[in-house]
Amino acid sequence: MTIGCRYEVEVDDNQKIIIYDKGFFANISIVLSSVDNRTLANYLGWRMVQEASIYLNAKSREIRHKFNKLITGVQSPAPAWKRCVKEVIEDRLII
Repeated sequence: MTIGCRYEVEVDDNQKIIIYDKGFFANISIVLSSVDNRTLANYLGWRMVQEASIYLNAKSREIRHKFNKLITGVQSPAPAWKRCVKEVIEDRLII
């Protein structure tokens, strides 16, 4: 099986997968079946924009920060060097 995430990962039947929140995966089908397709598409689209916005221009990052400030209360975004280090550590940066 190939799992699509930031990069493709091959998983065979013998591979152990650690699931931190079994309840989430046990109930996700209930949530997905109760939400109309338009709402789900809007949510997924927003998540894609939100994830990509950090790589775009300063205006996009400013919009992302305003949103995050409302949701999380974080007063200022992390400096660029911290974001870069985090990306490398999380293996998101493909060179």
